[in-house]
Amino acid sequence: MNALAAFSLLGSTAFVHADVPSSVTVDGGSSAAVALQISLTSEFGGDTQTQVLNSAVTGGGIVVFRPDAEPFNEVQLSTLEFQIGGGSLDYQFLCGGILGCLDVNVTLTNVRAILDSPTVAGLDGGGNAGFNSNWRLLADYTITSSLSNSGGALDTVSTVPFGGRFIASEGDVFINQLSLGSISSSLGETAGFQIELVTSADLSNTSLSGSFDPLPPKACGSGGYCGSVGAPGCDDLNCCIAICELDFFCCETEWDFSCVEKAIEFCGVTPDNDDCINARPLDLGRHPFTTRNSSPDGPGLISECANETNGGALQGDVWFTHSPQFDNGVLVSTCGLVDFDTQITIYDGCNGLPLACSDDVDGCAGGSSRVGFQGVAGETYHIRVSGISTSGAGEIDLAWGDLDDPYSAPAVEWSTASGGNGHFYAVYAIGTDRSFAAAALAAERFGGYPATITSPEEQDFINRNMPAVQNGGNTVIGLVQDPTASEPSDGWGWVTGEPFSWSNWRSGEPNDTAGNEDFVIMYSDGTWNDNSEDFTYVLIEFDEDPGVEEVVWSVQDGGEGQRYEA
Repeated sequence: MNALAAFSLLGSTAFVHADVPSSVTVDGGSSAAVALQISLTSEFGGDTQTQVLNSAVTGGGIVVFRPDAEPFNEVQLSTLEFQIGGGSLDYQFLCGGILGCLDVNVTLTNVRAILDSPTVAGLDGGGNAGFNSNWRLLADYTITSSLSNSGGALDTVSTVPFGGRFIASEGDVFINQLSLGSISSSLGETAGFQIELVTSADLSNTSLSGSFDPLPPKACGSGGYCGSVGAPGCDDLNCCIAICELDFFCCETEWDFSCVEKAIEFCGVTPDNDDCINARPLDLGRHPFTTRNSSPDGPGLISECANETNGGALQGDVWFTHSPQFDNGVLVSTCGLVDFDTQITIYDGCNGLPLACSDDVDGCAGGSSRVGFQGVAGETYHIRVSGISTSGAGEIDLAWGDLDDPYSAPAVEWSTASGGNGHFYAVYAIGTDRSFAAAALAAERFGGYPATITSPEEQDFINRNMPAVQNGGNTVIGLVQDPTASEPSDGWGWVTGEPFSWSNWRSGEPNDTAGNEDFVIMYSDGTWNDNSEDFTYVLIEFDEDPGVEEVVWSVQDGGEGQRYEA
């Protein structure tokens, strides 16, 4: 039975296992040598003769193993039947007299040995068990001789020994080395003779096979502890049984990450850390994970990660958290550890700001990623691992130490050769202080200023080259309003003092809805809106190449540990 078949059979039934039952069937090619010992007695004397009947064997039954998980130490025979067929045997009795031998023919059909009641025995280290059990012998018979003919149905119950070797492992059952004691029967009186029959079946060439449903580990089921890798499928008893049909390790040892992956593939469950609110804490070292069956959640990306290949549109993602014990660099990597193209983004909360991110990194095969950020002791950071165009599995590695070498994501130049102004532009993810003053200070620290967009050509260049803007992050630009001017349209000007002669207001803007909307944000389509605090990024303009590939604005310097790649 495969896992899907097991899952289908189990349906939605809740199982409580105290025993492990198995249906077994006599293997093809099995045979028995049935010795029929017949004794004739009369007032003139008696005689005993034995003949052997060879016949094919069929049948089967139900055996039950205990306890509820391997290794088993007890077996119960619940039902068991051997169908031996039949045949004809010739005997010669009382051959010492002057009248010669008495020829007798015995024909047996529908010979069956049936366990009459359940019986239990212990299993030794080799799987051997011996029973003292009640067996019923059934057969149809005819007896033909020169003296008389008779026939009837044989139905006898005897307490006899039965034994065998019972091997039950990883869902498979095999029973062989069978032995069954002799069963005595009386056929009554015929032609002055009392006829007694002793039937002995040699079952050494008979074996049975079957299967059982491996049980979920004791940790499985509602309320169970399923391990540090999370519990997809582990708390679903039906899924557990189906997965253990595939991999008995999940039943015998623990529900580890390989079991989680099978549950995701065959049962359709989702990773336990699919949503940010269920982020899995990460310690130092490598940890297995998968994004299969996950769905994306979370904000957009900052420009250095929203490249032209993925456009910021991620496939499924999973979430982790980490809280450094010290102020130091935190390094997060899937480099060479996964089977799919990954994206790693660090946030200050589930709905927070992106602090650092990494898509493809030189030297990391298959589009895997590596990112570092400045961690602050006691702070909790959210780590989002996403798939680009596909999902997959592997390991995520977390370490403390010096930050990675900066990865190349230079600011974008609007060159004079293409009709531009020769300036450079980049997007920075602002901290929790959403004031214009904080945005301007961030731009100043990197050697620039909030961008001034003075023509439709400049706006078009920004729309095409700032992926973070394209992906929905409201972005501050360098247009502010004189607080003494009349609302909502008067007093607007660029922070650089350049003439304000062109605008790209969204329809109905500016409108000063909140009453203090004194600076401007840009939407993903490039249109503008007067605003007070609803933004994620600042668009920074540099008059010349900033010459900076990486800057960390530390908490000690008044920042929030953000990492900026220009």
